[in-house]
Amino acid sequence: MRRIVTLAFLATLASGAALAQPPAASPDQPRTVQLELRQGGRLLGTPSVTLAPGRSAAVSVGGVYSLRLRLDHAADAASAAYLVRSTLYRSDGSGGPVASPAVTLAEGEQARLRIAAGDGGPLLFAVLIH
Repeated sequence: MRRIVTLAFLATLASGAALAQPPAASPDQPRTVQLELRQGGRLLGTPSVTLAPGRSAAVSVGGVYSLRLRLDHAADAASAAYLVRSTLYRSDGSGGPVASPAVTLAEGEQARLRIAAGDGGPLLFAVLIH
């Protein structure tokens, strides 16, 4: 009898767990933006930063570059997409921005952008939001 009660209890727990879905995350909650920067095939860094829409952050990438990032909602309010704007600078302070890549992504999507850096080969810039 004890085994039947235990099995019935476990079955009830399992069915309840299957029905309980986590609530959908609000589009205004912070999101993690993962980045990858490669130059000439060499990995420079893979920083990540957690940002709420409308906020900015700065990160260093491999001691060679620094990035200013901003996360915003995409212009199309009906979509659940985000606009990631960035400005890439050389860390040695040798002038203005190297590039200003921007991309619109849905949560879970990844984009890869090729940037002509002019020194040391092209840059590959990857972005993922989750």
